[in-house]
Amino acid sequence: MAESTPTVAIIMGSQSDWDTMRHAAETLGKLGIAHANRIISAHRTPQRLYDFASQAREQGYKVIIAAAGGAAGLPGVTAALTPLPVFGVPIESKALSMPFSAALSTGTPKTGSGVMKVFISWSGPRSGHIAT
Repeated sequence: MAESTPTVAIIMGSQSDWDTMRHAAETLGKLGIAHANRIISAHRTPQRLYDFASQAREQGYKVIIAAAGGAAGLPGVTAALTPLPVFGVPIESKALSMPFSAALSTGTPKTGSGVMKVFISWSGPRSGHIAT
């Protein structure tokens, strides 16, 4: 298949989130949906996140799938910077056996934030393609 401009961005705060987010990338690949994977931290690289999210629509993206790791800030901050829909994927925490705190953070966004949460389980990261 010829390479095309990515319409879905998969972003995560650190490389360790890839163990979960790779499932989204694999599913999008199987469906033939062009996507890009990026490590962008809302806490460690806020300017990089600002630059990416504020220009994502102009770059041709239609949807952003964002990992919600320990602090779970990435989906919400991303949604505040872009008009695109943002899916928050809770990432399992080392401190908890389930990504409970991340699920609560992505499950209770502020009104009008545009963050949608996918379910906790391995099916969650595979569900982001539904928005495309």
